[in-house]
Amino acid sequence: MKGADSITTASLSKLSQGLIGSEVLRIAAEVRSLIAAGQPVCNLTVGDFDSREFPPPESLVAGVTRALEALSRGAKAILGRALTDTEQDLFGKYLILLIKWQKSHRLIGSSEPVWIVEHLFLDSLLFLKVLPSTISTVLDLGSGAGLPGLPIKIVRSDLDITLAESRRRRASFLSNAVRELVLSRTRVVSNRLEDRASELEERFDAVVMRCAGDVNELMPLASRLATRGGIVVAAGPPESRRLSIGDWVVIPGWVPERTRRLAVLHIA
Repeated sequence: MKGADSITTASLSKLSQGLIGSEVLRIAAEVRSLIAAGQPVCNLTVGDFDSREFPPPESLVAGVTRALEALSRGAKAILGRALTDTEQDLFGKYLILLIKWQKSHRLIGSSEPVWIVEHLFLDSLLFLKVLPSTISTVLDLGSGAGLPGLPIKIVRSDLDITLAESRRRRASFLSNAVRELVLSRTRVVSNRLEDRASELEERFDAVVMRCAGDVNELMPLASRLATRGGIVVAAGPPESRRLSIGDWVVIPGWVPERTRRLAVLHIA
């Protein structure tokens, strides 16, 4: 295995410039290997980075290190198994994509790696706690930056995933992410779902949503898109409101002291 010095200032500068490709993935793989072996990742100075464009190397590397460790622990707690090498690589590539796009498009709440892992990746995997293992088709309604659909797809590669997002920039990111991650049986729908509801009615075994606002506003549309015997699962704001349809279900988080409240509707 290569030593810590193999992860150079120049290599990390490529990440700071938002470059995507095999070189960045190689660096990420080396970081994971060094972490697993208990070795330091690198020793750089703040002057090696332009702090106006990206965090200094100490915070960047420390953040990536903590994020990878949190992803490994959290995913194992949620899934009951460790992530495979392929899954780890896909999550790493997805993380880099989000950091890159966040610099100019502000897709998510933060570009901090640990925040992305805990608030987006692991939170998305919690949907699997209530989704039946027998589902085969999933619609991510209002997918945004691919959440929860892409994390679910990464650990359930057998699923057919549709990412529905009407906002142009976010739909463009989703199309780019599907290409970069080379995800089969994954498509992006950029039209307003209200305009295609009749075409997509009762097409999906599961409809999933991470809602910034009132869950009740999207539940009626989501219920039309799920098949009979299907399920709708939505995550809403921390302060839950009374649901017009469906029930709130509280599930354990990825650490013992945390829980997550999800709105669940079973379609009769």
